[in-house]
Amino acid sequence: MLAESIAGGQSATVAPGETVGYVGRRHMRDFLGEWKLVAWGLDENGERVTATGFANGVPAGENATQIIYRDVVVEGLDETFGGATTTLTYDPGRGFFLENDYIFLEETLTFTGEYLADKNTYNYYSVNPQSDTLPGGVLQSNSRVEIRIASPSLWFAEGYTHVDGQEAKIQSYRFMKP
Repeated sequence: MLAESIAGGQSATVAPGETVGYVGRRHMRDFLGEWKLVAWGLDENGERVTATGFANGVPAGENATQIIYRDVVVEGLDETFGGATTTLTYDPGRGFFLENDYIFLEETLTFTGEYLADKNTYNYYSVNPQSDTLPGGVLQSNSRVEIRIASPSLWFAEGYTHVDGQEAKIQSYRFMKP
């Protein structure tokens, strides 16, 4: 698995006869299981807001994994949230996809992406946004999500956008095995 390759186990490189797509799809299994979540994002004023909670990665078909968020507590709010999902999919004819369905957004955010075997990361780019901006005023068309695995028990999903011609990180989700 991808996480094992980073930690010195199975190779994340493309083996003879394998495509990059096949390797990336195979590594989606690394997202399965129970995860503790620590996150931060920028609010509409550009201030960092933190959150903690849990996520569970479950199979969502032959080529997909769904991350289901639960018991998420956002700094400064008295409510606990759950029910939001991220779905990671590989379509052999079309490539990699990511969909974020968060209860606080009016639309499902859809991204298309690629698996970069040499960096052991997935890069996803926003497609077909229904609105121009995300919370915090970020232009949705300028956003991307990068997913990388640091070890078998740690992976990250980070959001980026362009500000004044420079790429800037605007959110980070850290997933750790409890």
